[in-house]
Amino acid sequence: MKRAALALLLLCGAAALALDWREVAAVRIPAGEVASVAVDGETVWKRVPYDAEIEYLESTGTQWIDTGYVPTHETEFNLRFSPNVLTDGSIKPVHGNAYSTKNYRSADQAPVTLWHSNGTNNRFFYSPVMFSNWAVGETFDVRQGAAGLWINGSKIGEYSSLRTPPNEPMWLFRYYNGVNEQFGKFKLFYWKAWQNGTLVRDFTPVRVGLTGYLYDRVSGQLYGNAGTGAFVLGPDKE
Repeated sequence: MKRAALALLLLCGAAALALDWREVAAVRIPAGEVASVAVDGETVWKRVPYDAEIEYLESTGTQWIDTGYVPTHETEFNLRFSPNVLTDGSIKPVHGNAYSTKNYRSADQAPVTLWHSNGTNNRFFYSPVMFSNWAVGETFDVRQGAAGLWINGSKIGEYSSLRTPPNEPMWLFRYYNGVNEQFGKFKLFYWKAWQNGTLVRDFTPVRVGLTGYLYDRVSGQLYGNAGTGAFVLGPDKE
């Protein structure tokens, strides 16, 4: 009797797996499905913690995300964004970290930043590299690190001096230099951080219900809004 009951339970379990768990061969995990990952020759199943991947997260100027990652001179960033505002006269940070005790301009340390202001400025480790072709609604692919700044595959320039960044995590959509706090207004399609050639953050926009997050493919964690209001959600990916 016990053997029959056990066999029935195993059969029901197998049927449930056949119905609910599907192996996904693609690198990008379709929404709501389960990834099959080989670990030491065995299959490990992991359900993704979101309902759908989306094309982008869009900030209206009050939302931001704390990445929890503290950059160094060996950090390199890769991201894709599209600005919504360029002409209201204020800094529009894409990403940056805080230096909460001094204005960075006169400090020994300087935040890591990438911003656009009236279509002209962006900075990294204190020294400016100028790029004057920002345009509302256009998409920009950025590579940024100690070796310089590349936008849409073209090297814009190198940094003349690298000050030590403060021991503060990177923020997305927000910047603070101890005096001024600014929030970006743009669409973010992805954001990655590399440390000495190792990928440490790999953010892709997702939604849980109607709430937007960034999902880190490295840690498997969701990163949500630390500000107010709600992110505008891009369409679900096909």
